[in-house]
Amino acid sequence: MYQPRTYQVRVQLAETPFINTKPLLDYIKQPAADGPHDVQQAFEIVLRHLPSLPDKGNIIAGRTIYFKDGQHQDLGFGRELWWGVHTSIRATEGGITLNLNVTATDVFKEMSVIDFMYEILQPKGDLYSLQERDRKKLEAELKGLKVEMKIDAVIRRQKVAGVGNQPANRHRFDVDGRATTVAEYFLKKYKCKLKYPDLPCLRLGGKDSYYPMELCRILPNQKKMKKVSELVTAALIKSTAVPPSQRLHNIQGMLKTCEFDKLGSFGMQLNMRPLDCDGRMLPPPTLQLGKEMTPRDGVWNMANEQLARGATLAKWGAVSFDERTDENTIWRFMAELTRTGCKQGIKMAACGFVKFGEGGYEEATLKDIKRAYPGLELLLVVLNGRENGRYARYPDIKRTCETEVNIMSQCVHAKNVVKMNGQVVSNICLKINQKMGGQNFGISRGGSIYPSCRQSPKFLDGYKSVFSQPIMFVGADVNHPAAGDTSQPSVAAVVASMDAQPAQHVARVRAQKHRMELIEGLDRMMYELVEEFRSRIGGRYPARIVFYRDGVGEGQFYQVLAYELNQIQNVFRQFPPEQRPKITFITVQKRHHTRFFPRDQKDASKSGNIPPGTCVDRNVVHPHEFDFFLCSHLGIQGTSRPSHYKVLYDESNFSVDVIQNLTNSLCYVYARCPRAVSIPAPVYYAHHAAFRTKDYLSTFDETSTVTSGSGSEASLDDDQLRILNEKIQVVPEILRKAYFT
Repeated sequence: MYQPRTYQVRVQLAETPFINTKPLLDYIKQPAADGPHDVQQAFEIVLRHLPSLPDKGNIIAGRTIYFKDGQHQDLGFGRELWWGVHTSIRATEGGITLNLNVTATDVFKEMSVIDFMYEILQPKGDLYSLQERDRKKLEAELKGLKVEMKIDAVIRRQKVAGVGNQPANRHRFDVDGRATTVAEYFLKKYKCKLKYPDLPCLRLGGKDSYYPMELCRILPNQKKMKKVSELVTAALIKSTAVPPSQRLHNIQGMLKTCEFDKLGSFGMQLNMRPLDCDGRMLPPPTLQLGKEMTPRDGVWNMANEQLARGATLAKWGAVSFDERTDENTIWRFMAELTRTGCKQGIKMAACGFVKFGEGGYEEATLKDIKRAYPGLELLLVVLNGRENGRYARYPDIKRTCETEVNIMSQCVHAKNVVKMNGQVVSNICLKINQKMGGQNFGISRGGSIYPSCRQSPKFLDGYKSVFSQPIMFVGADVNHPAAGDTSQPSVAAVVASMDAQPAQHVARVRAQKHRMELIEGLDRMMYELVEEFRSRIGGRYPARIVFYRDGVGEGQFYQVLAYELNQIQNVFRQFPPEQRPKITFITVQKRHHTRFFPRDQKDASKSGNIPPGTCVDRNVVHPHEFDFFLCSHLGIQGTSRPSHYKVLYDESNFSVDVIQNLTNSLCYVYARCPRAVSIPAPVYYAHHAAFRTKDYLSTFDETSTVTSGSGSEASLDDDQLRILNEKIQVVPEILRKAYFT
């Protein structure tokens, strides 16, 4: 019978059994070098104590608890949805507050491994053997999960180390000096004739111990910290995208589930009502398209509008890697794309050619097209099928076009070519115009540049002064490998505006050490961006730089500031003092758990969310530092998540009004869609640029010299990173354009 492991634990009471909360209260009233984190930690331990007890069977993940006894939803793919709650104690203007939010995650279902295999692989019929591709896919899902192998009185509970290469009726090992198969062994010893002898065995534990898959069962309450597939993610989003009123109801219900009513035994009391706070509405900027317009509810209609400045596209064509879409259909799509582009103001010639390429030979096809059509400006690529959320072969095509053959490309899914939806075609034209050097939307430089509402003369003067001299807006982000990866490089991306609107942006990207959050080589990237800026605006350097840094956790704010601000300043130390730009450094956070709900539904948007432009800088913000929450976008589905901004450094001494309105305005110049987005456009572009470089990296063979650390615990050394960065360098002609849009 299975015997659980036993061990001894020694518990010693602390010398002082009381936590003095006075330092935390004093910190809220009076600034100090550092807050009393031990008091906050003590509060959080108490809050999570009861639901964290082992007999509850809940899953603990940092500050989040997922409840075993909640309402679970079947997600398919061997998983179910568990609801949970995030709790953290915050020192805010409103006092000591509890940040509580409902959250959800995927948890593996308790089920037989055979049933799990069917849910993962989703075969059309019965599975009695596995192709190598299916075996690898199943192994990736099972590896690390704890399973129970039970036969007669024998029970073993171990983690899955892998899925064998041989089926049970061919996997041989020695027993008393005689070779036998796994199937023969279980038949002889346990009188168990396997139903699926042609399926591979599971390797359990650290030794070479193989067991038939059909005798194993996945144990309950397991979650793996790794990136899930696109299908699982879609199922999670669909199940958790609830309207604001429902989310607020769920949050209030969690107060009871967490047993906060029993905190009295710890000498604590919790106000169970949501915290009221006042927000204000920031007005949208006046945008420059073919004419000036002011968006309403964060969106504007492009149906009868032209873009701010149309690009010129004289020589372009198409190549299809989808054998199911015929040539006539593609030509009709090209004609519609040309018609829509011209209507939007793009000076777009007719498509010059349509070619067909064979899957697996994309690189050779693209090089042939480049040789056959010198001077080609744009290539539209028709693709079909998706792998891990991307078009099949999309990374290879982008890497070849942008780092080797010097062709600007626009990929289109074959189904969109067939459907020829007007909105989709219009959005493709937006991307093409921006890539080819046009301007889609910009902040108007005319008489109505300033927010279209009543503002004090002092504010308007301050807002005007921002644009009285050249100003460069920068977005920066570091993208890390997926959870579970131990060696692949992180990717740092920095994107900067290149005009006054600001509508045009260029990027600098580099690979760096595994999970390195600080941007290495930022000084070089900023130098190149500033020189590019100077070359475009008549030889003038920016007088101000507003630097938005994304992806930084609260504990790293000042470490990142000290390291990266110093690099930025190093760029300008060689400049005369009067030419050194004033720098403003702002962090951007999207991954937080603060949500706002309209107190009165008449103030809500149609979806029940707070309206775009809602800014909160009271009660729930830091008691002494300059931070604010801004919901710049219109929430369509689920509950809107505001972005959290913290101004860490500001040589320009911008007023609160100017910083907030600038930030809100930058959310309106994102070129891909005619609507305000949730973060400033340069930050969004930095995400895109980093992901594009990750696409390049994914095309390299795992056995190549530049990625030899893949799959091991070792990260790349400096020489390997240098070689890798040379391989992913975008050609100069494309680097000067917004290839990442």
